[in-house]
Amino acid sequence: MIPSDMEIDGTKGCLEDVFCNEPDKWMEAVRNVKNMVIGNNKQKSEMISQGIMPRLLQWMIDELSPINLRTESAVVLGSLSKGTDDNINAIVDAGCVSVLLKGWYSSEIKLFVTD
Repeated sequence: MIPSDMEIDGTKGCLEDVFCNEPDKWMEAVRNVKNMVIGNNKQKSEMISQGIMPRLLQWMIDELSPINLRTESAVVLGSLSKGTDDNINAIVDAGCVSVLLKGWYSSEIKLFVTD
C-alpha cells in the first residue's frame, strides 16, 4: 500500500494532536505545524484547507491557554500569512488580523531584544 501525501509528511498525525482534547499534546503539535509550514507554501495551503486557523485563534483568544501555546499559535498564523495570495485572504477572512493585533498588546508577552 502506498501512503498518501499526508501520511508521508506527518501532517495527519500532527493535525490529530492539534484537534485532540489532550492539552499535553498541543504544544508539540503546534511546534510541529510551525516546522512544517515555515518556508513551505504547499504545507501552508494544506494546513489552511484542513481548518487549522480556527483552532489557533481559539488558543490565542483563550486567556487560560498557556502563553507559550498562544505565542506559538501566533507564530504559525504569521507564517501562514506569508504564503500565497489565497492564504493571505483566508487569514484575513478568518479574522486573524484583529486577534494578532490584540496579542501584540498583551502584557504577558515579553519581547527579547539583542544587541
